[in-house]
Amino acid sequence: LLARAGATGKRLATAGISAEVRLAEPADFNDFVEDLARAVGEVISRYHVDRGGRTFR
Repeated sequence: LLARAGATGKRLATAGISAEVRLAEPADFNDFVEDLARAVGEVISRYHVDRGGRTFR
């Protein structure tokens, strides 16, 4: 996709996040992932529209 977008002079609509986290205990990982998923869901619900617009994954 990236090569095709570049060849046609178009921008590829993509986003990525890279982060490093140090948890106090391995058992904290599940809570961390649940909090992260909840936060992402909140941002998605803030910007999502049911009709019109464009779908991104």
